[in-house]
Amino acid sequence: MIARRRLVFVRLLAALSLMGPWWGAPADAEDRKPNIIIILADDLGHADVGFNGCGDIKTPALDAIAIGGARCTQAYACHPVGGPSRAGILTGVYPQKFGFEYNPKFDRSNARYGLPSDQKTLADLLKSGGYGTAAFGKWHLGAAPELQPGRRGFDAFYGFLGATHHFFKFDGPPDDELTSPLEGNVEPVKAGPLLGKLTQATTRFIRQNAQRPFFIYLAYNVPRRPFQPRKEDKEAMAHIADGARRDYAAMIRGMDWSVGQVLDKLRELGLERDTLIFFTGDNGAPGNPSSSGASNAPLSGGKGELREGGIRVPFAARWPAKIPAGVTYQYPVSCLDIFATAVAAAGVALPQGAHLDGVDLLPHLSGKRSDPPHEVLYWRVGGGKGYAVRAGGYKLLRPAGAKAAMIFDVQSDPGEAAELFDDQRLKALHAVYEEWASHLANPTWEP
Repeated sequence: MIARRRLVFVRLLAALSLMGPWWGAPADAEDRKPNIIIILADDLGHADVGFNGCGDIKTPALDAIAIGGARCTQAYACHPVGGPSRAGILTGVYPQKFGFEYNPKFDRSNARYGLPSDQKTLADLLKSGGYGTAAFGKWHLGAAPELQPGRRGFDAFYGFLGATHHFFKFDGPPDDELTSPLEGNVEPVKAGPLLGKLTQATTRFIRQNAQRPFFIYLAYNVPRRPFQPRKEDKEAMAHIADGARRDYAAMIRGMDWSVGQVLDKLRELGLERDTLIFFTGDNGAPGNPSSSGASNAPLSGGKGELREGGIRVPFAARWPAKIPAGVTYQYPVSCLDIFATAVAAAGVALPQGAHLDGVDLLPHLSGKRSDPPHEVLYWRVGGGKGYAVRAGGYKLLRPAGAKAAMIFDVQSDPGEAAELFDDQRLKALHAVYEEWASHLANPTWEP
């Protein structure tokens, strides 16, 4: 299938160079296996972190990840909403290939809604390689027992199974997605708001597993609504006049505080050099800044859309032992690359016959390779109601419900303001999309 796709791509877009192997060689045997941490924000605006130029929201901890490693300026989620995007991060595979194309319903009795049991997760593979594994925070990959973190490779879990949760209330019935008790298989954190509970659970796991390699998936429901910031964060953002922006900014400040606590714990235990950290968002922020308080500038559109504001996300990676500090990486990368990079860094073999859609970014971020990681990136929503292709600097875009596809040069026009009228390139990109889409599954459920 890969050879066929490459042949089609070369014939149609000969001006673009071919990429190298899908993922790099495993780490040297004599190297210590790195700890691996994925930090995931929820509905975060592309422009709302310091390392992407934000001026009114300070994010020193997140900036420390980018400054101490690599900041990727053209990073993409694999879907414009969070459930499918998270499925892609934890499998390294386009979620459309296994029917995960809408956010799953919160249903504890139905295993249809979520990440299919036959999909191996990053936790599954790292656990087989000797890692201690933990998930903290938002799951959103299925609430049925067989889909919960403990059955998907995670030794430890503390958080909530749905799409969102109240930050201060945890005494609702189990089927109340917003206020149900936090759950998991570790000692609960009894006092404090949600952000503090997740922070304490994470730093406790790091301390308890400091003598062996560990993998942590820390998925915040921040800065997604409801905006319920800690008092100290809201007071610190009092200088922002707009109310929605002020509450949104306070949520980001709280997340940055939490990340700072995690970084401090790594430093305290002497684990900083040998820990690979990824930070990114699950999708863009909602596109109406007057109500969301967010900014995707200079991108157009927002969450749920295939315009750049819906799929381009902040992205930073740090591993002091392997990634030089201060890298600004400008080729497109994908959230799918996290899986391939982590597996390669850990020296864990893929199951026989497995194929990843992401690539190992370490040779690219370290400067060992100068070619782009990807020839092409793909998106599909609604079973084909909308789709997009990014190839080189060009993007084919058919928004859901649109009558026709458009083409943009998003390398020089990230705001997608000037449609290009290039029928030959449009037809070529459309053929590339159709070849990819022919291998996809139908959505398993409707929204």
